[in-house]
Amino acid sequence: MNIGKNTTVGELAASLPGAVRLFEKLGIDFCCGGRVSLEEACREKNLGVDQVVAALETIKDVQQTMPNNRDWTNSSLTELSKHIVEKHHSYVRKEVPRITGLLEKICEVHGNNRPEFVKVEEAWTALTQELSQHMHKEEMVLFPFIERLEASNQGSAAKPLAPFGSVSNPIRMMVHEHDSAGHLLGQIQGLLTDRTGCNTCLEFFRSVDEFERDLHQHIHLENNILFPRAEQLESLVAQQ
Repeated sequence: MNIGKNTTVGELAASLPGAVRLFEKLGIDFCCGGRVSLEEACREKNLGVDQVVAALETIKDVQQTMPNNRDWTNSSLTELSKHIVEKHHSYVRKEVPRITGLLEKICEVHGNNRPEFVKVEEAWTALTQELSQHMHKEEMVLFPFIERLEASNQGSAAKPLAPFGSVSNPIRMMVHEHDSAGHLLGQIQGLLTDRTGCNTCLEFFRSVDEFERDLHQHIHLENNILFPRAEQLESLVAQQ
């Protein structure tokens, strides 16, 4: 692919799996902020866009030596949606109770001396409730419809009826909810400026950081790969 200043961050993250690591290192938002150009993203972070382009070109040259970075742009949408559910949805459902337990213990023991944790708990509760509802809608409505679209395009099923008019409508809602989740997680990280404390606190900090990294990958796969390809597929099936 062409790596240029006007290429969006999301397109680069989708086409160059190794670019995700670079964006994480530079603090460039490649999931919720993936719709902006590389030049704009670099400007926001006071980064030299030419240097970032050069780094991406290097990543492009060595991409074949990075077998663990799977290129999901060439996978079936059914396979990708199942991967998202099995890896990222499962991760959220596994980690939320554990992290919630850590936070409850911290608030009980240190809440009076560390009031920021009380605010963190409010934002974390809102985030986890939103993610639970979000994942349910994807698994029950959006992902099955995308899978039926793909089956129809392959000739193994009839064209699916969309009760929501177009796949773009639920996708628009999912992207909005991704933005909201990213905002809440940003609030949480903004409150956690003091990274000192007991072992429970330290484990909580580590767990939230890991949760954030996984959520970035999760949103990236949907916003930058699954959703655009699903919209293209719906248009193709409509012409058949």
